Amino acid sequence: MIKQLRQRSRTRKPVASRYGRIFIALLAVALVTFPAQAADVTPHRPIPASSPESVVLATVNGEPITEQQVLRRLQAVHGDVEPYRQDPNRWQRMREAGIEAEIRDRLLLQAAIAEKLQVSGQELQEARARSEKLLGEERFRSMLQKRGATETDYDAFLRERLLIDKYKSKLFKDVSVDEETLRSYYDGHQELFTQPRRAHLESVLVEDREAAREFLTALESGDVGGTLPGKQNDTIGSAEKVQRRWVFIDALPPELRAPLDAAKAGDILEPVEEAGQTRIIRVLAVEKARPLSFAEARDGLQATLLHRRQETLLDDWYAQAIKQASIEYRPLL
Repeated sequence: MIKQLRQRSRTRKPVASRYGRIFIALLAVALVTFPAQAADVTPHRPIPASSPESVVLATVNGEPITEQQVLRRLQAVHGDVEPYRQDPNRWQRMREAGIEAEIRDRLLLQAAIAEKLQVSGQELQEARARSEKLLGEERFRSMLQKRGATETDYDAFLRERLLIDKYKSKLFKDVSVDEETLRSYYDGHQELFTQPRRAHLESVLVEDREAAREFLTALESGDVGGTLPGKQNDTIGSAEKVQRRWVFIDALPPELRAPLDAAKAGDILEPVEEAGQTRIIRVLAVEKARPLSFAEARDGLQATLLHRRQETLLDDWYAQAIKQASIEYRPLL
């Protein structure tokens, strides 16, 4: 392995500002990604020198950041990263952003430990329950299996994420947005506060086109009987199988947007093929674009401005933290 180390320049700008917060959102990947610190879940297994587990890309106060940790982070955000490798410049930018996100996480974790922050058993249990509920039992077990990890390893990861979150909460405890600021921003940017046209859709998947035709006939006659239990004349199928949601029409692909351009409440759209099944969609309501009142926009605006202030504070903290830390990089191969 190349031994040459490159010391971070003291004037280097934090990546949070240089690459934008889209990439640094990598550091806050939800509780479904797997450990940065608990990456080696089989410590007695020999690790080949060329393995991603053994390739150190940087160190933070003596703690290594490995290729495997960065890859896991990038995969959690982008899925299959192989297509990105075809563009060397883009891949290098992605890897650099992933390394910076790992460094930022490590500094936050080290700061939390230095502050002697603690995670209770109940907090860990609740975080674990949220994670399992988000993934579902089958996907959760599959995730552990793919990573060769145990539930104990995953709990260690959750504990670290909770420590990082606690430290950030401590940093943000005095950050707020007052009512005057909210009103002033709304009054000065009213063009931003518009609800796009949207549709409330109700849909259900059926096994094949023949079943779809039978189901559509039942719908048009006012009877959704057949194989779907819990039927009512004003809904499609049962609560277990039906999906109802609002969608922004102009954000849909052209093939889905076009039928909605002239649709009205009660219309049944052309069936859509989906993963070998047929989706039947009924329009429950259509709303035109309209301006949002301050009351409607307030909560979302408050969350946006608060997040901006928190990110600015975190950027400032990070800029100071990297000056005080011992951070070394190894050349990207």
